[in-house]
Amino acid sequence: MKWAHLRAFVWLRWRLLANQWRRSGILNGVLIGVLTVGVLMLAIPLFAGAILIGWDVIPDASPRQLMFAWDGMVVAFLVFWCVGLVTELQRSDPMLLSRFLHLPVSVREAYLINCLSSFVRLSLILFLATALGYEIALIGVKGPAMLPGLALLAAFVLMTTSITYQFQGFLAALMTNPRRRRSIIVAATISIVLLAQLPNLMNGFLQSRKSPADDVRAKVERELAELQKNPPRNREEFPEFFRRQQEVINQGQIAIFQAEHGRMDRIERTILIANMILPIGWLPYGAMAAAEGKFLSWILPLAGMSLLAAASLARGYRKTIEQFQGRARSRPITAVEPAAEPIKAKRSPGSGILLVERSLPACGETVSAIATAGLRSLIRSPEARMSLLGPVFMIIVFGSMMLRGGKVPELLRPLAVVSTLTFMMLSALQMMGNQFGLDRDGFRLYVLSPARRRDILLGKNLVHAPLALAAIVVVLAFFQLFLPLAWDQFLAMIPLGISMFLVFCLFMNLFSILTPLRVELGSMKPSNLKVGVAFAQFGLYIVVMVVVVGLSLVPFVLEFGLKVTGGTWGLPIALLASIVECALIAVVFRFALEWEGAMLQDREQRILEIVTNRGS
Repeated sequence: MKWAHLRAFVWLRWRLLANQWRRSGILNGVLIGVLTVGVLMLAIPLFAGAILIGWDVIPDASPRQLMFAWDGMVVAFLVFWCVGLVTELQRSDPMLLSRFLHLPVSVREAYLINCLSSFVRLSLILFLATALGYEIALIGVKGPAMLPGLALLAAFVLMTTSITYQFQGFLAALMTNPRRRRSIIVAATISIVLLAQLPNLMNGFLQSRKSPADDVRAKVERELAELQKNPPRNREEFPEFFRRQQEVINQGQIAIFQAEHGRMDRIERTILIANMILPIGWLPYGAMAAAEGKFLSWILPLAGMSLLAAASLARGYRKTIEQFQGRARSRPITAVEPAAEPIKAKRSPGSGILLVERSLPACGETVSAIATAGLRSLIRSPEARMSLLGPVFMIIVFGSMMLRGGKVPELLRPLAVVSTLTFMMLSALQMMGNQFGLDRDGFRLYVLSPARRRDILLGKNLVHAPLALAAIVVVLAFFQLFLPLAWDQFLAMIPLGISMFLVFCLFMNLFSILTPLRVELGSMKPSNLKVGVAFAQFGLYIVVMVVVVGLSLVPFVLEFGLKVTGGTWGLPIALLASIVECALIAVVFRFALEWEGAMLQDREQRILEIVTNRGS
């Protein structure tokens, strides 16, 4: 392998990245370049800080505590590494090995050079800076016995990167089909998001369970309550009463300390076993074994990581050769005899009417066609399904946080419901706020269509109506199960949810008309995002959140004010006010849609230039 070839591959990767920044605009490219240089410069203080902190803390740390420090660095590195992997998969110009076979290098050299050049990532640079500083501090404090940590670190990096490269090669072979490529990107992104939320969910689950320390605290409280039932009757009984009370408190503190200590011991044993079993924990476990002076306990993790790295590289290379030589496994293609007569598509008896053939009630033919076609497009699009999973993650994350945080006061529960619905709608901002960008070249159909522009906007809004209704039902069911509302407040949330959706649609129409963005095929990532557009969207984002939450809380604020003054007259004020507010917003929505339709007609040529990539 020649170093000139390796430098060329590394330069090409950075050139592709720089071109991607340049296409996003000059100011964007400058800002991203400055940010990248800043992150690279961050490696220097991380390296120095790891040495200084390690030199101060390591002398008082046990081998297990050193292992826990390695665990934290490894987990942080793997999270950012996986994010970079998903970003690499979403690139439209991946560096496939087949593109370099015309160069004067052998397949083996090209494979190895491409593999090594793929390791140059910001997350790996920052991790190596921190890990090397920490390892140097270990060697300086503990002596030459910690030198095996350098070999363990090198084996861990080689194992992680080689397995990742093999996995990328496997996905590259699968992603030759564009539809399958989008599905794989969606699956990988969802998996990483779920893995990132797993510690939070596990923490919430563990905190929701009663620990032995909680049982001890409850026992101490019962004993103190029993003592309070028999207070001293005279001055002579006070010393004995206080002595007994202090004895119960002291015994309780000792029992709580023992229970907490036992719980920490169980957690430490679990982490130790996980490090022994899982390959990602072999580096921390080997470092602990080296600190304890156990030769066999660190040589085995070193050998295991080295073998995994070698096996991954060898298997990836073998599969690459098989793919290029046409020996990769594939489904056998059976010959199909030509039909004597043209085959007409037949619909099964139970299939019924297709979705795009359905007519929505109280809507015209144009609105129904746009809404059903858009809904069908969302159902078939993997990246859109990934975006729609955002509200599901919001329910999981915020639901676990609310349940872990304890009971919400009854007065604040309507605010909690409104905030949850608002954040769920805002999580779909990337898709609903760029409705025409997702159409790409298909937006020409709307420009050439004789349909009224208000009908186009209404059809686009109705695409998301079933999703909004499902979100309202799920959120209300969640709160009624765990944080129940009063019956009138529960019923008031239904028209309020509709009002929130209508207001949100008006703002999303403005987003789509004023700040359209082109979206690359197979991802939800804008390809021409400018800094000015980003700031404009951020300002509208704040306005949307304030307006939606403020309008939704008006009925409850009115009811609370009347209750304070004693003028509710026994009526469900919040329910009645929410119905009136929903009717008023529906009227405003109807007239505002006409105004937005005229705005769309004035700007449709500019939108067409942007979403078809003919304008910047």
